[in-house]
Amino acid sequence: MEAGPPTLALRLAQALRRRWLLVLGAPTATMLLALLFIFLVRPVFESGVSIRFLEDQSPLGGAAGSALGQGDGGLSLLASLAGRAVPTQTEVAVMGSRSLAGVVMNELGLRLELRTPSRVRRGAVFQEVTISDEAAEGRFTLERVAEGQFSVTGRIVEDRNVFRPVLNERKIEVDLGVARVGEPLPIFGTRIVLAAEAATLSRIRFRIHPTQDALDDFQKRISIDRPRRDADVVSIHVRRSDPEVAAHAADLLALRFMERREERLSQQFGRTAAFLSSELDSLQGELVIAEEALRVYREAEGIVEPEVQATVAVEQLATLQGRRDLIFTERQALLMLLDDVGAVEVGVGEESPYRQLVYFPTLLATTATAELLRLLGELENEKAALSVAATERRRTVRVLSQRVTELETQLRTVAQTFVDGLGNQAESLDGLIAGFLGELERVPRVELEYLRRRRQVEVLTELYMFMQLAQKEAEITAAGESGGARVVDAAEVPIEPVVPQPLLTLIISLIVGLGIGVGGAAALEHAGSVVGEVPPEIAA
Repeated sequence: MEAGPPTLALRLAQALRRRWLLVLGAPTATMLLALLFIFLVRPVFESGVSIRFLEDQSPLGGAAGSALGQGDGGLSLLASLAGRAVPTQTEVAVMGSRSLAGVVMNELGLRLELRTPSRVRRGAVFQEVTISDEAAEGRFTLERVAEGQFSVTGRIVEDRNVFRPVLNERKIEVDLGVARVGEPLPIFGTRIVLAAEAATLSRIRFRIHPTQDALDDFQKRISIDRPRRDADVVSIHVRRSDPEVAAHAADLLALRFMERREERLSQQFGRTAAFLSSELDSLQGELVIAEEALRVYREAEGIVEPEVQATVAVEQLATLQGRRDLIFTERQALLMLLDDVGAVEVGVGEESPYRQLVYFPTLLATTATAELLRLLGELENEKAALSVAATERRRTVRVLSQRVTELETQLRTVAQTFVDGLGNQAESLDGLIAGFLGELERVPRVELEYLRRRRQVEVLTELYMFMQLAQKEAEITAAGESGGARVVDAAEVPIEPVVPQPLLTLIISLIVGLGIGVGGAAALEHAGSVVGEVPPEIAA
């Protein structure tokens, strides 16, 4: 039985077996190159610092905004608009500015690059590094000539032709003399002092870069980001070949940024405090005028509290209206009773109709009416007793009848007078009610005017307090007691470099080498099989 063609996996295995040297050699070569890279490249360390921005750093925010933001109305809206959020994106741009980077570069002397020895901390070689803008650019070499003494030579850039893209520098070799450990090097425009540890070194090589080139390189090594977009925290990361320099640069960037920000806020709040002080003077005058106008208006209108006065006036009006209605009803009832009494014809021996007045309680309550009714009753009783023997005592009965008539007339006169009095009371109450109605019609107008004046005083008072708080806050900030930014995490000296990372580099080189070896073996196998195929007619 004839075997079929080999499968793809079988052919790949055969290719790897036949070209095992390539499969093993490629990973070995890439790992060797990776090891060479790890040992030759200068390590790069990264250090970072985190800064938190405080809220409400506007001239009308902070405590003033918080105090007035609890109220209602326009001032609370003003406070909410005044206490705006921190423009963190702007602050990020300021952190990465060229001027701030230049300040840090000059303070740390980052124009100096240590070349030899390459894997030594700069602080172990140089005790102090200060380079001015006028310092010479070039490469410098220190050779030890005695214990603690070095000869200093340099290749200094004397001139640079900016119009030539390459070979645009004219350099000269100079001998700068001898330098001792602990003393400044004889390089113009610099103060570079060797550290005590440098005495053991045989050669020191360093370069002073041009200001612009060093600044560009330093800016590239600075990264600024926000770990969380919903938090006002910004991180500054600096990468350098020296871990101590990286940590110092990050800390100094944060420090100088906060100092600049504090100075800017101090100037801004100082101007704001001066403006608020002048505005407070004029506002205080307006407040005094408004308070005096309110006092004069209250005295002129006799206002205690318009709401209370309106309530009392309504209650008094209701009382007067009730009294007036009661008197009017009583008068009408008494008039009807008098009309009924006057229309009755009294026969001999009948009871006087005026005795009906005894059933009118208000009229009976008067002393005169009660006395007349009592006498009328006695006379009628006596007259009834005499009418039994009318033949003997007619003359006495006539006298009594005349007396009864007089009493009835008196009673009618008293009742009529009482009715007239009730009418007068009703008219008087009508006048009082009309007066109260007029007062009540004035109440809304007076109340509105009073409320308008009082609201003006309240608004001016609240605005005065608001501006006082804002002035105090501005004075505190102008005095430098609040910069609006705080360091959350200070920079630490890194231990492990970010470049190179040995383990990761070896793993990547191994994967790349295996890929090259396997891929190359498969490609060579495929190319060989294609070239080795011979048509049947040629083979025959």
